[in-house]
Amino acid sequence: MKQKVKLSVLIVCLFLFSCDREGGKLIYINEFPKEEHLIGRFIEDIKFFSKDNVYLLSIDTFLIVQRNEEPLFHVYNNITYDLLATFGTKGRGPYEFIWPELLNQTYYDESNDSPVACIYDYTRRKFTKLNILYAVNNQFDKASTEISIPRYDQFFKYFFFRDSELMIATPETDSRFVIYKDSTKSYQTVPFIPSPDFPISKELQPWVYRSTSFVNKKLGLMVSAPQFMGEIDFFDLDGNHLSSSIFFPREGLKKDISNIDINGKGYDPKYHIIQLHANDKYIVGLNYNNYQSAIYENGSLSNQCILVFDWKGNPVKKFILDKQYFIKSFAVDWENSRFYGYCSEESEHNVIVYEFTK
Repeated sequence: MKQKVKLSVLIVCLFLFSCDREGGKLIYINEFPKEEHLIGRFIEDIKFFSKDNVYLLSIDTFLIVQRNEEPLFHVYNNITYDLLATFGTKGRGPYEFIWPELLNQTYYDESNDSPVACIYDYTRRKFTKLNILYAVNNQFDKASTEISIPRYDQFFKYFFFRDSELMIATPETDSRFVIYKDSTKSYQTVPFIPSPDFPISKELQPWVYRSTSFVNKKLGLMVSAPQFMGEIDFFDLDGNHLSSSIFFPREGLKKDISNIDINGKGYDPKYHIIQLHANDKYIVGLNYNNYQSAIYENGSLSNQCILVFDWKGNPVKKFILDKQYFIKSFAVDWENSRFYGYCSEESEHNVIVYEFTK
């Protein structure tokens, strides 16, 4: 009898755990309460050309540009656009990187009240904290601090957050996220959720759910946007799905998937949010809002947009970008009400600025 009771309790617990992971409220967004059309302009004082692996970050009075050529990182004043510092070469030594990515994780170093940017090197599995003031003052012996990444049996293809207590990333194939907590010294996997009401093949899941994410430890939340699903998903820091705000019907993805033939041809998905930035009040996402064929085969591009949500998933505002430029990554200058965008197709000036109203 006791064994039956224990088995029943276990089944109930597993059911509740499954519901907790999968279950979450859905917010359907038909329109944003405010819209604003933005016209971009080149920043002529920032002169470089790079085709790949370019990320931007605006923090405090600095604009950081990561590019694919050496020096890998350029630090500018985000008012005058004066170049303040360059650093980073390709290699395996100190201050060297193979395939770095400038993350949206930032904070301030109490030792010198400096903003700190975070960098993940996919190839070297290296996480680096960069003290901006030390870097600008050429004190590179103090500027760079490496943080250990616990061992895992796969590379982390996408990396979102690391501090002394928590790490969240995406492995190559088997799950949407892995969460590591230093207190337990163990990994926890988060499957490919939330699930739509139609099947997604195992082969396509890592692509469909490829996410850009932002971790807000203060609120105990992570927001994540899967690139081929027009939505943002909210999780707690244990990986439980809490809610989703859906701004493009999931039926659109279903249609894209149904067009694939037995040879894998006919897959032309629509890209949605590809990058997120956030503060404690707002979440801001760069929405490509274009089909793959239009982006990569010089097709007819529709308007990109930047979508703003609050931390409850409610729509706040849509910024519609002009068609003249197609930006592949962006940053938010919260203080000066600007978006910075990286446009790979221009011959010299790759950084574009958009002024917006708060």
